Amino acid sequence: MLSQLSTRSRKKEIRIMKNVIIEPSSSTKLANLKSAPLKKELNNISRALEKGKKATWEIAQGYANIVNNKLWERDFNSQNKFAEFVGMTSGGMSQFVNAVKFREEHPDIDTTVSKSYLLGTIKDFSAVSDYVYTEYKCNIWELSDNSLKAVIREYDKMLEDKNKEATEEATEEATEEATEEATEEKTVIITVINADGYKVLCEMPESIAKEIENMCHDYIIGTYDKDGNKIA
Repeated sequence: MLSQLSTRSRKKEIRIMKNVIIEPSSSTKLANLKSAPLKKELNNISRALEKGKKATWEIAQGYANIVNNKLWERDFNSQNKFAEFVGMTSGGMSQFVNAVKFREEHPDIDTTVSKSYLLGTIKDFSAVSDYVYTEYKCNIWELSDNSLKAVIREYDKMLEDKNKEATEEATEEATEEATEEATEEKTVIITVINADGYKVLCEMPESIAKEIENMCHDYIIGTYDKDGNKIA
């Protein structure tokens, strides 16, 4: 049975977040910012760091507000520059934004920021959620982060195998159909006299050979099968 989410994992996440976010509320740094809304959000984030287990959601929401409303534009040339200012990467900040987006789309699911981010990366959330409930008898958001990552890989591998199998079956069917079509009509060789008076051997489907024979009967010396036996 895959391990489930625990209070300990929430505390661990808070410790990680404190290590990731470097001095976003430094008074000197904030004093130099021009955007009042940006200062407000960064102050909220700083205060959230001192709170309990829900702090990560306040932090995530703060960064989502900054990114979605582009509050950094007045003070920074790019989101990357702003991310550097608060000691993060742009990718790490995007994880906060995507986690908040997932939470807004699924308000009934109460889980951590990192879990919400992982859940948000699932393309067909409903299908994977049903798969987890069927296979492991629990809700997908109850899995630990590592277990969730493993399930996502497991599900993707299952889809990959199914798609591969479907492709192989389709290729096999197409090959069989092509073979059947190729064997439906016999290929023959006809001998004709070209404009220069030379005999020329031409290999073609029998139906086409018959059409040529009807149109150019006087120029056809004979029609043969592939073994050289005359058939007309």
